[in-house]
Amino acid sequence: MALADDPLKRLRSLGWAADGHELDEEVLEAIARLPIRSRQKLVAWLDVMSRELERVNARLQQEAEDAATIDLDAAAAGAEGRYDALRRAAEAGHVDAQHKLAGAYE
Repeated sequence: MALADDPLKRLRSLGWAADGHELDEEVLEAIARLPIRSRQKLVAWLDVMSRELERVNARLQQEAEDAATIDLDAAAAGAEGRYDALRRAAEAGHVDAQHKLAGAYE
């Protein structure tokens, strides 16, 4: 029997996941028992939803990466600003700043 002739095999081959978990066998069997037109509509809808979830997940991942990059850039800029302020204070002869600046390299 070809894959197209066996609705259950066809459903298994699609690899849909809900919250990271494959649809269980009981659900796939229930879908396979539906009348063909209902099954086709459901399969088409699941395909659309699966693609949409992949798109949303990719967008959210990109947004998280962008936010992390912004946070790292801000932290680096803050550290650089603090170092520059300490360096200027040390150059001006402030003993406390000289010790803090020296400690930055230890």
